[in-house]
Amino acid sequence: MSKFNKKRLLSIYKNPLPIDLIYDNDITFVIPQVVAHNPVSWIFFASSYLKNCLEISGQLINNTGKVHQSIDNSSQKIVVKVSDHDVFKVEIEIGTPESDAIKLWKNGFFGKGILSRSEPTWYERTERRLHLKDQYSEKDLTSEEITALRRNERKKFKQLRESYENQQLELERQISAIIDRQKIVSTKKEMLEMENDLKRIQRELEDLKLLSQQNQDFRAFQSSHKVKLYEYAGPLRPDDNALIINDPTISDKDKRKLMQLEYLQLMPVEAFFLQLALDKVKVFPETTGSNELSTLELFQRCVDSYYSSTTPMSRLAGNEKFLLDYAVYHHYRSHGWCVRSGVKFGVDFLLYEKGPPISHAQYCLHVVENSGKNMEDFVEYSSLNRVIGGVRKTLVFVCVDVPSVSTFQKIMEKIAIEKDITEQQKLWKKLLNQYNITEMVYRRWVPSRNRD
Repeated sequence: MSKFNKKRLLSIYKNPLPIDLIYDNDITFVIPQVVAHNPVSWIFFASSYLKNCLEISGQLINNTGKVHQSIDNSSQKIVVKVSDHDVFKVEIEIGTPESDAIKLWKNGFFGKGILSRSEPTWYERTERRLHLKDQYSEKDLTSEEITALRRNERKKFKQLRESYENQQLELERQISAIIDRQKIVSTKKEMLEMENDLKRIQRELEDLKLLSQQNQDFRAFQSSHKVKLYEYAGPLRPDDNALIINDPTISDKDKRKLMQLEYLQLMPVEAFFLQLALDKVKVFPETTGSNELSTLELFQRCVDSYYSSTTPMSRLAGNEKFLLDYAVYHHYRSHGWCVRSGVKFGVDFLLYEKGPPISHAQYCLHVVENSGKNMEDFVEYSSLNRVIGGVRKTLVFVCVDVPSVSTFQKIMEKIAIEKDITEQQKLWKKLLNQYNITEMVYRRWVPSRNRD
C-alpha cells in the first residue's frame, strides 16, 4: 500500500471507538514535524512549541481563550435489534452516508455486512453492477470490486499474451512451410513469390514479437488497456429487476433505486461491549412493541446465543464461553487493538493494529480456560497452527483464569438487585477484574530454521 493511500485511510478511520468528543478550543496552532535523525527539526520543534505555549498561557490568563475536551454523551444512541435466534442487527439507511451502521464500521470496525466481505457495501456494488450509477471512478470502488477488477485485468492480460503466442506459432509454422516448399519448387517465378511471402511473414513476426515484449509487463498493460469492471450485458435478469423499486408515487429522480437487503451484524461480544463499556447502543428485541433490554438482560441473551437452550442465571458458573470471549475482547479493545471474528481461520478472534482496510491481521487468538479441563490435544493445536502459518499470522493462546463459582454468583446477585446505574457499572467492572488473562505465543519449531 502506498503512503498516500495509507494516509487517506487513516484520515477516514481515525477513531478507534465510536465516541464523539466535544472540542471547545479557540486556540489552535500547528506543531512542526520532527525528524528523528535531524537535530535541526528538534530545535525548530522545541522553539515553536515553547512559543505557542507562552501565547496560550497569556490568552488563558486574560480569559481570551478556552481549551476544553469532553465526551459527548448527548448524541443519539445506536439502535440494535436482536432476533429470536440471537442475531444482533443494525439497519443500514439508504442515502445516509453516516448511518448508524457506517458509523460503527468507521469508528472501530464493529460488525460485518452480511452480504459483503466485511464493510457493508452491497448496496453501492449492486448499484454499479446494475448500471443504476454510472458516474464513478476507481477510488469509489470497494475492496471486493477492486479485487474483481484486478482479476479481470489479469485475465485479459493472460488472454492477450496467449493470443500473441498463438499468432507467433502460426507465423513460425507458415515460415517452416514456405522453406519446405522452396526445396521442391523448380520455376523462378514461384521461387520469387515464396521469397516475398517469406519476407512479409518474417516482418509480421518481428512486429508481433516487439508488440508482445511491450505487453509482457502487467503494469504497462494496465496503463495501455482500460478494463471495465461491469460490462453492459443487455436487459436485467428477473432477479435483478425484483431488487429495483418501481413505485409510481416516488419521484422520477428516485424511481430506479434498490431495496436495501443488507444489515450490519454484530457479534454478541461486540453488542455487549458497546452497551456495557461505551454506552453507545440501545438493544431491542426484533419483535414489535418490546422494551429496551437492560445490561443484565442483554448479558443473558449473549450467554444464551452460545448454546441451543436457555441457561438460568443461577446456574452460570463463570466459565461459560461468552464470558471467556468477552473478557478477552474487552482486554484487547481497552489496549487499542481492533478485534475481529476469527472464524475464517478457525480461531476465536483476529487482532489488527489499525483495521482491516489498512493492514492485515497480525495475530490469531485462541481462547482457552486456564483450568486444565477440556483441553485439546497436540494434534489439534498443530493443525490449527499449520492453517494459521499458511496465511503468515501468529497463533496466540489466550488463557483465562476464571473466578470461583461462589465469587461469580455473589457478584451476579448484587448486579441483579442493584438499581443504581453507576453502582451497577462498578459491579460489572469488579466482575471483569476477576478474569486474569495470560498470553502464550505458539510457533512451530522447524529444525532447519531454528538451530540455535
